[in-house]
Amino acid sequence: MRGGIRSIHRTSYAITENNRLTYIYKRDANRKIVEVTCASLEIKVQDKWNTIIYFDSDETHSGILHKHTYVSLEQDAD
Repeated sequence: MRGGIRSIHRTSYAITENNRLTYIYKRDANRKIVEVTCASLEIKVQDKWNTIIYFDSDETHSGILHKHTYVSLEQDAD
């Protein structure tokens, strides 16, 4: 698969002990990042990581990052 997407990766960066940024990205055969498909801000509440806001990109968003916000830790709806 020459020049195409070779692998998908996930990386997280701690902001504080209970806050982190996570992003998912694609690399080509040369290991160059060619697309960020998701970026999120997560908080840890009672030892469980919860996504507060995230941006994703898929075929329904025409390759543009689309924002989702969670308003409740009890419900998964955004």
